[in-house]
Amino acid sequence: MLKELEQQEKDLLAKLNAVRESITEEKTRLAEHKFGVRVGSIVKDRKGIEHKVTQVDTRYYDGSPWLVGNPKKKDGTFGIAQRNLYSCWTLLTT
Repeated sequence: MLKELEQQEKDLLAKLNAVRESITEEKTRLAEHKFGVRVGSIVKDRKGIEHKVTQVDTRYYDGSPWLVGNPKKKDGTFGIAQRNLYSCWTLLTT
C-alpha cells in the first residue's frame, strides 16, 4: 500500500511540474506578445542604461514582466554582470 501511494505521489508531482512549466511558457509567450520583450532583447532601465535581456520573469503578471539583463559597457559590448531591472524598463529592440 505504501509503495502504491508513493508512486501515486511521484506521478502527481510529475503532472504538476508539467502543468507549471506550461503555465510559465504561456505567460512568457503572452509577455512577448503584449510587451515585445524576450531573452536577447535590448532594453533601457530607468537610469537610461541599456541592457541585453537574459531572463524574463513572469511570476508577477499584473504589469510588465520583471527582467534580468547584462548592462552595456563603455566599449559598446554587453558585460556579464547580472542586473535586476524589475518592471522599470523601456524596450529598444526585440
